[in-house]
Amino acid sequence: MPKKFKDVRIVLLAKKNAICSPEETRPISLLDSFLKVQERLFLDRFLQVLKNRGILPDSQSGFRANHRLQTRVLLLIDQISSYMANSSPVATVFVDFKSAFDQLWFLGCLAKVRRMGIPKAFINWIRVWLTNRRGRIEVNGKLSRWLAILRGGPQGSCFTPTLFITYHSDMEDFLPIAVSFFFADDLAAVIAGRIGIRFTDQCIDLERRLHRFFEYLEFYATLAVQPINYSKTKAMFSARAVCYPNPLPDLHCGTASIEWVKIFKYLGYWISTKIGWGHIIAYDERPLDDLCYVYWLKFFRALANSRDGFLLLEQFSNNVHRSLWQGGSSRIRCIHISKRFVSSTNVHITLEYVVELNDYAHNIYTELVMKRL
Repeated sequence: MPKKFKDVRIVLLAKKNAICSPEETRPISLLDSFLKVQERLFLDRFLQVLKNRGILPDSQSGFRANHRLQTRVLLLIDQISSYMANSSPVATVFVDFKSAFDQLWFLGCLAKVRRMGIPKAFINWIRVWLTNRRGRIEVNGKLSRWLAILRGGPQGSCFTPTLFITYHSDMEDFLPIAVSFFFADDLAAVIAGRIGIRFTDQCIDLERRLHRFFEYLEFYATLAVQPINYSKTKAMFSARAVCYPNPLPDLHCGTASIEWVKIFKYLGYWISTKIGWGHIIAYDERPLDDLCYVYWLKFFRALANSRDGFLLLEQFSNNVHRSLWQGGSSRIRCIHISKRFVSSTNVHITLEYVVELNDYAHNIYTELVMKRL
């Protein structure tokens, strides 16, 4: 593989706010086109090896064909509901890894895929692809000096996500005390207390298991050189009981404290302690109305500045004139009313049936059209 293929130009995209620190940006590598072709060809063969050897666990749904995000969310909700049906207190831990793809450990990754039984030719290609990479950052058209890339896969590569989930395919084995659900770098672990004992004893047993779980998680994160984002790692308590333990036990992962939450947004869906649909409907209903309003507002703005907008306005005017003509109110007297004329529905009325627009959006559309005239 030519060295120039691995020299990349990196642009920084803000994750949330436009003005932010470098830690809150996402580096995107602009790869060589010939390298992208090689990655695509190699990925097809690598996926076939993973499938034949059954390396990827069923609990991982990210970046895999025939595995849906919605299925992973439903399986998580079903697992929590199943534990709650047995009158067991349940703790769900949502783990966030810090800059997951950018923290990929080269030597550990190569050693792990070798232990998985990946053919030597594939390992050699991965070694060449990972090592001796350079990059320089571009900001406002200005380039930095060349920087050696010693960790992480290139963001924007089609092969990086697959290599990442392969590298962490054995994480579930290090967390035997929990039922794990993976979607790329997102981990949701469900832990339940013992069945058949008093609720108080179940909560004590659950607290003990949670401490062991965080010990296992910290051990794996250290072993795989995959740091945890403790500030975004949360825990949620669920149970059929009316009263929850107050206060909930203190949780620690290493030296960091883990916060308890009553509701959490997991893969775009809101999950609450009682696993009900109320929060999902409440949080999704208003954004849906807002999105519909914003969509139609943008549609009217674009329509008013297009040829189709003038055609619709002309059709609307023709409908008015034809209605007056049929009713005998038009000034045109010398033309007989055609029996073949079929009245057309007012365009504005049709749009109001499609979506209930408020007066503000309707007036904006009218003003934009009149300005163009």
